[in-house]
Amino acid sequence: MRGSVLAATLATAFLMTPSSVSAQSAQLWSLQFSGLGSAPFGGAFDNLSLGHGWEAQLRVNPSAWSFGFGVEQTSHDVNEFDDRSVNLLGGFLEPRFEIFVGSFMEVQAVRDPDSSR
Repeated sequence: MRGSVLAATLATAFLMTPSSVSAQSAQLWSLQFSGLGSAPFGGAFDNLSLGHGWEAQLRVNPSAWSFGFGVEQTSHDVNEFDDRSVNLLGGFLEPRFEIFVGSFMEVQAVRDPDSSR
């Protein structure tokens, strides 16, 4: 009985899922903000601590291609000095391409755990 209720609940949730689910924003233009954690390494960066920061991105989605233009900044303490810190600031261009694999929805098999009895 419990397995049938679970199967019915999952089937209902599956049927109520919107048909236009997408990982990318459906809008032509979008503005995105996020928090960052960064651990620089190598050469001059070996003495920098784990840092925190932010990212802002303007994204345009004209077709299967999507282009993001943005800036990010992180702040780090210098390990050898108590009163020194470093801010790293940079810009970026991030192209993405959506690959169609035959369906925009992946269906998982649901098995009733009581079906073997």
